Amino acid sequence: MIIWQLVSLSAIILVLLNIFIDVDVYSQQNLIAILLLGVFVLMCYILDGRRYDTIRGKVIRPSWLLVFGMCIIVFQNPIDLLLNNLHLGSAIFVHQNLIVKGVAYGTIAIASFTLGYILPYRPFNTANKAATPASLRLFAVLLVLSMAGFLLTIDADFFSGKSYVESGDISTSHTKISEVLLWIAFNGYFIQYAINSRGKGLSFREYVGGIPIFILLIFVGYLSLKLVSGMREPVLRNILLFVFSYIYASRRSPMKATTFIVSLIVASFVFSIVSIGRGVITDDLSEKYRVGMEIYDDRNSISPTTSELANSQYCDFVALKYFDKEENQQLGGAIQARYIASTFIPNRILNNFWDVETDMQGSAYFLTARDRGLKAESGLGSTIHTDFYVDFGIVGMILCMVLVGFIFKKTDLTLYSNDSNRYSLLVTVLVICLGASSFYLSRSVFIPTLKIPLYTYILLIINQRFSLSSKK
Repeated sequence: MIIWQLVSLSAIILVLLNIFIDVDVYSQQNLIAILLLGVFVLMCYILDGRRYDTIRGKVIRPSWLLVFGMCIIVFQNPIDLLLNNLHLGSAIFVHQNLIVKGVAYGTIAIASFTLGYILPYRPFNTANKAATPASLRLFAVLLVLSMAGFLLTIDADFFSGKSYVESGDISTSHTKISEVLLWIAFNGYFIQYAINSRGKGLSFREYVGGIPIFILLIFVGYLSLKLVSGMREPVLRNILLFVFSYIYASRRSPMKATTFIVSLIVASFVFSIVSIGRGVITDDLSEKYRVGMEIYDDRNSISPTTSELANSQYCDFVALKYFDKEENQQLGGAIQARYIASTFIPNRILNNFWDVETDMQGSAYFLTARDRGLKAESGLGSTIHTDFYVDFGIVGMILCMVLVGFIFKKTDLTLYSNDSNRYSLLVTVLVICLGASSFYLSRSVFIPTLKIPLYTYILLIINQRFSLSSKK
């Protein structure tokens, strides 16, 4: 079965590569054929999950969320085109001659991820030892202090939407140090709480009930403020952080698949309204909601709630258009190298001895500079596969997505593994944090996603050492 899937996926990638290289005109027949190949790829992914007892029937897993996000980006707009919800001249496609090439390119990315995912893996290799419980006091104090610092930095622009509009997607980070510390503190608290709760067989209600009220108030308060400000990614990431911390502790899903899917649909609708309303500069939240609903009702799509995520495909088309010209060559890993360096060294320090132009600080900057210029009011963002493509080309993107599939298979199996005697703090941080970032990772970049988890890991080590020494 596995050999048949591997051979089939490899053949599909070769067929799609041929389309990617040779086809430069729009053809409805080719587009439909690619979509059908995409359905086959998804079936390979779905069937593979049934081979493992621990993840069989588990919808709430990191790989599923990432694949779901990638499918929206790659397939929603082409399907809308076939249904006449979009036309060949729609701006999202950049140029009609790129449509077939772009959908083949995105399907190659999903097929490569699936190829890496379906190989027969075990969970991450971990030491044969039990988890180490530790005090949560340090993280509780850090949460209180960083939340206080975050609240002190909030001004009227935070709620009106002005700060969001003026910052743009491509500006240098406007995130305050207090909020970065808040993210790390949330990660550290919930991960250590999951470690402490591991093996106790807690229900989801018992798990939530074991958290002090003031921690829950900080958590809900922060998420509410970010949602009101129009920022969705921190809200979803922290909700998933909590969900996957419970899954790691209990080895079971906190809700039924149907409940999760309904929750996802409701959340998508709310996030869509928030996304539209955040561009309306006013302190009147009812006005934001009214405008958001009006624009939402005007969306003509098979899935209006995911239209904005689907429009991340524009980044793919911009990259393909730029690198279609023979004089424009891929960057040879320059951006990925910068990501790695900035993961270990803060940018303010790194710039002192490795200063680069703004457009080389990330694929989102690079694509925005080529399409709109860095002074644009808003940027393009990126997608996980286009981030690799900008650096390494189509072959490099395939290899990187195979590696991502490998990592996410290990992540799924580790989160739901029943072997409670095999434990690694680094692996625990990695799988929970990857789970938290999994959905938005489809429209983001991979290596920078590991930065906050790295700092969290360091703080968890310090906390565990401190807890052990205080016991002595």
